[in-house]
Amino acid sequence: MDKTLHVYADEIGDIGPFDERSPIYALSLIFVDEATDRSKGLSALKREEKRFGLGRFIHSGNLIRGEKPYEGKLREERQRLFWALLTYAAGIDFRFSVAMVSKEILESPLEDCLIRELMAVLDRNAEYLSSFNQIVLHYDGGQKLCTHSLNKVFLNRYARVSFEKTAQSEDVFMQIADLLCVLENISYKLERGHLSRSEEAFLGKRQKIKKEVLGRFKKKRV
Repeated sequence: MDKTLHVYADEIGDIGPFDERSPIYALSLIFVDEATDRSKGLSALKREEKRFGLGRFIHSGNLIRGEKPYEGKLREERQRLFWALLTYAAGIDFRFSVAMVSKEILESPLEDCLIRELMAVLDRNAEYLSSFNQIVLHYDGGQKLCTHSLNKVFLNRYARVSFEKTAQSEDVFMQIADLLCVLENISYKLERGHLSRSEEAFLGKRQKIKKEVLGRFKKKRV
């Protein structure tokens, strides 16, 4: 029987020099079996989106910082929407990895480092990935660096892989990929004491973030 794996990718960071506000360049990869039931908890998330008045998709970083399109929304309203997405994502069956490059210690060109990290992700999950007959890779095409790196790495390893340009508004797993990128950045900054005031105010104290936010995805990480 044919088995299809959907891989959702999203990035965080920029190709510029190190900055405390953007210390890493990271690419999240979510691995979802096509047979996965996506409906668990989805109605609760949709109700919260409707109550919030959101018509497109949840952009986690902007939501935390209260930036467009969330400016003018009370922090409590934004927190409620954030936790709705977090709860949904934690309750769905998927695996994920993050290819992360610290710009603090960049010793090679960024693309070379990213490709090396992506290869490591595929190596760690080789047995799982090889159990599928077909891989569908979803990315919104936002950055040429990611598009090129993903194509190079996956086409180098797998014969039956196809690419779909997928926007966050088209698939909730693209929103989860965005969320996990934001959490990777939060985790990196948390360990180095660089959280912004808006992040601290929104997410709470260090132990709460580690346990109730980051801890929810610990078992899904591969």
